[in-house]
Amino acid sequence: MKILQRIKSGHYNRVYEVEYEGKVAIAKLKKPTTLVTTNLDVFLGNTIHGDNRSYNTPTSRHKYEKKRLRELYQRGANVPQILYEGDGYFIMEKLPGETLDELFGHPSQYNAIIVAFAQLRVLHDELRVYHGSTHPRNVIINGRGASWVDWETLLKGGSLKSNQRRDIKILYHDLVRKLGLSKRLQDSIESSYPAAIPVISNDGLTYRPA
Repeated sequence: MKILQRIKSGHYNRVYEVEYEGKVAIAKLKKPTTLVTTNLDVFLGNTIHGDNRSYNTPTSRHKYEKKRLRELYQRGANVPQILYEGDGYFIMEKLPGETLDELFGHPSQYNAIIVAFAQLRVLHDELRVYHGSTHPRNVIINGRGASWVDWETLLKGGSLKSNQRRDIKILYHDLVRKLGLSKRLQDSIESSYPAAIPVISNDGLTYRPA
């Protein structure tokens, strides 16, 4: 494995573009486990943020993501295939395309939103799973549709439905923060994932004509 460049990602893992067996791939390395990366995150997540993410060791998050990716790929989900597993890292295929946040401001941004929500609907309705961290940076738009990546978030509470509603709200809130509240955004979501609209409405963020 030859490291080509580091890819910007969350603070838990180190993600690199690498050369593996003559092809460009993605290597994800777990962050070293220390007192700060374990106990501090538990405190921040459970006490201050008050959410239901499972803040545990980088090792357990790393193992959880590998397990999720293997299972989802075997079930036919549009996720990257794991090519190799090493001590504290794994290598997966590099998917073509751009992340949704990279397409903000592009003429195709609303088409990309439709594709992202359509694939989220597949995960929720057909595969019966939740993602846990549905930020625009974690979905890649390509010729295969949309591929959700970064599967390390384990939710420790709530039903499947409540965790899926959380998925919808995270993505919608990020889109509203970046693009603003608009009928165009609302219509894009409704056309691809109609069941998401009541979730958004109940959250108090809906389109209201001027």
